Amino acid sequence: MKTSEGGKRVNTLTLTRDDFDENGQYRPGVLEYDGHVEIDGNSGWRQFVSIRITGHLSIRAGGSIKAGGSIKAGGSIEAGGSIEAGWGIEAGWDIEARGSIKAGWDIEAGGSIKARGSIKAGGSIEAEWGIDARGSIETGWGIQAGGSIKAGGSIEARGSIRAGLSISCKGTLFTNLRIFAGLIDWRLPTEAERTITCKKLTRGMVAYGTLVETFQSPDGVPTEA
Repeated sequence: MKTSEGGKRVNTLTLTRDDFDENGQYRPGVLEYDGHVEIDGNSGWRQFVSIRITGHLSIRAGGSIKAGGSIKAGGSIEAGGSIEAGWGIEAGWDIEARGSIKAGWDIEAGGSIKARGSIKAGGSIEAEWGIDARGSIETGWGIQAGGSIKAGGSIEARGSIRAGLSISCKGTLFTNLRIFAGLIDWRLPTEAERTITCKKLTRGMVAYGTLVETFQSPDGVPTEA
């Protein structure tokens, strides 16, 4: 099927349950396509060896996408469930999941990265815009966002954490290196946009920004550094 986008005709491939075996494995194994791919997810996982497409990748009805290798899309990647790759996940636009996002290597987006669950990468997590997880964010290396970084749980990184705007998490904040908030370079950040809010900074150094720890001290007053 062809759809019109910006005056151009774009191919769209729709995968149904007939394209997968009883275990949810894509029958050809590797998915490579010049255009958009829509997957009729129904429920459960749809598994691939690897995915490489030029357009958007989406799975409907709460379905999840899993690849033993990498998942790469020139457009956005969207799942009603979770997104998981043994290697990296890369999108030219947004990456969004109603479940969790997990990669053995890096997670990179030309737009934002959003998950209703956790976001976890063995390498780094990078987004041109913001990074938002209702659960925790964990990386084997650094975290970098052009906008804000938010987590409903903790944030943990082995490398530096850099945000164009604020950084916030309801749990603890941990990094082996430095933390930067309010790095936007097209205007001066406000005080709120330079704020790093967490329950407690357990490791790492704030190189740029204002740290606010919400952990209650014995006298019942939140700490601020």
